[in-house]
Amino acid sequence: DRELFFNSTVAARRRIDRKWQETPLSTLFTISDEWMALKQRAQAAFVRQAIKAKGLSPWEAFVAFDADNNSRLAPAELYGALRWLEVPELTSDDVVDFFELA
Repeated sequence: DRELFFNSTVAARRRIDRKWQETPLSTLFTISDEWMALKQRAQAAFVRQAIKAKGLSPWEAFVAFDADNNSRLAPAELYGALRWLEVPELTSDDVVDFFELA
């Protein structure tokens, strides 16, 4: 009985069954530059280790970085935090890319 119900329900779908890669959404979920994504992941790993090395929990680090106490990190606050953590080869474009990809 359940199998018959499932088959009839699947057959009643209105949408054409297509993979998301074949739809316009693919541009939204596809990273144009994989090297940029790799760099961002490496920087994120460095930040996690640097916060841990400073003896801070992620929450303590966030509170310390949120200079205006609005519970959000602005690009300038994030840039200052990353410089304080001494992220290597950090540019302001890296911070902009982080916010665009987030």
